[in-house]
Amino acid sequence: MLQTAGHKVAMAGDGVNDAPAMATADASFAMFKGTDVAQHSASARLMGESLMHIDAAQKIANATVRNIKQNLFFAFIYNCLGIPLAAFGFLNPMIAAAAMALSSISVLMNALRLTQFKTKVELDNTVSGSHVKTERLTKV
Repeated sequence: MLQTAGHKVAMAGDGVNDAPAMATADASFAMFKGTDVAQHSASARLMGESLMHIDAAQKIANATVRNIKQNLFFAFIYNCLGIPLAAFGFLNPMIAAAAMALSSISVLMNALRLTQFKTKVELDNTVSGSHVKTERLTKV
């Protein structure tokens, strides 16, 4: 119903009863210990049992897209400046080759920054003693 109205739909599940819904959702997340059907039909697998991992996955995805855009910008600038300067003879071919190598190195180093990306996943959504009645109901 939401998809037909033009909204994006995400689904998280373990695949026991929700694998068809996960397959039709725009984005779907399989829980870490989900069934094989869920893990194969999901867009991504969560590396934990908490739904807070979805937030971490979204932050990592946003950082990756931002990094891809930065890398494309770096490569575009190097090529837009280097190729015309080298074609018209204003740039020594050795310097142009070094600039292309620097372009590749800068893209690589920028991409490696993602290995340092950290997200804090809070696991406060588990059932704790404060949410559960510990007294038993007994018949009087």
